[in-house]
Amino acid sequence: MRACNTKAACSDWATVTATPTTVPQQPTVTVDTTVAGEITVHWGAQGTGGLAIRGVRYRIDGLPVGWRTVPASTDGVRVSIDPGDHTVEVQADNALGWSTTTAVAVTTTVAAPAG
Repeated sequence: MRACNTKAACSDWATVTATPTTVPQQPTVTVDTTVAGEITVHWGAQGTGGLAIRGVRYRIDGLPVGWRTVPASTDGVRVSIDPGDHTVEVQADNALGWSTTTAVAVTTTVAAPAG
């Protein structure tokens, strides 16, 4: 980079270095369905986009429409859920915004009767 004035007099070239930044990469998501009636969702960062991860949000089956957001230090959640087929979605956030969504399809079972 260099600056020039209106008389075409220019300064010496200067070297500029910068670290490119972007939104985070999609998080890696795993879902444990071994306990009947609940799922445990774990996530991990694949890439921060060059900036610190500020938080993670998740939702199950598109609900709630407003995602549930948790601190970046949280690596997973346990959720009670009805049996059946479900979709778990997770995104990571840095100062530039939210990653694209990682979606995982899971099937849960009915909890065993107490007794």
